[in-house]
Amino acid sequence: MEAIMWLPMEVDFGFLRSWLFWRKILCSLLIILLPVGVIGCSVAQIQADIQKIITLIPSFSGIVTSILAILAAAGVKSTAAGTAIATAFSDASTIGSDILATIKTYQSNIAAMPATTLSQLDAWIAAFQSELTTIQAQFPQLSTTLVAAINAAIIAGESLLAYLAAVLPAPVAQFALPRSFQALNAAGIRFGAQAAVVIPDQRTYAKAYNARIKAAGYGKYDVHVNWIHAGPFPVWP
Repeated sequence: MEAIMWLPMEVDFGFLRSWLFWRKILCSLLIILLPVGVIGCSVAQIQADIQKIITLIPSFSGIVTSILAILAAAGVKSTAAGTAIATAFSDASTIGSDILATIKTYQSNIAAMPATTLSQLDAWIAAFQSELTTIQAQFPQLSTTLVAAINAAIIAGESLLAYLAAVLPAPVAQFALPRSFQALNAAGIRFGAQAAVVIPDQRTYAKAYNARIKAAGYGKYDVHVNWIHAGPFPVWP
């Protein structure tokens, strides 16, 4: 009997490369994985953490204002390094505001984020990290005490990125935010590490920055910390 040879069918896998296809996969992952607590937390906990992040991003803008004042006081704001640092911090603050607006819009339903918005968010997060890297590249031209003060702001900025990364499972982030995933991994920031990351309140976040710049000798440029009140009376900064 004559053997029958089966030939493979010619299949067009072009649809696999389309963004629409991968967006559907992303939305499925977000809808299925987040509610079941793939990273060890409930949706309620994730949303609570997002709310904390939303309160911290404006605080970073205050930290940038503080650092710009420190650069001026140190007499380096008009130098090449000072200008590069001031520009990068200002850009990071603007990017932070853009990230904040997007997160606030979709905080209750991340999976509903349009593809174009998701791509823009990815670009913003990666750009934020890039600005911090640009700042660090200027350190060799600065004094040790000034580097310590500026590094306090960098720590505050990278902390924000770590908090954002913590609430997204790594597999989802790798598909949805490829540029951010690569940039943050290179900086040692892990996605999906929610159980290991404690997101502070605004007071704790600001006080940590203030403590670092005070240690560097720039305590007079600290950021505002809301007082704790006992009824109508402020009792503790």
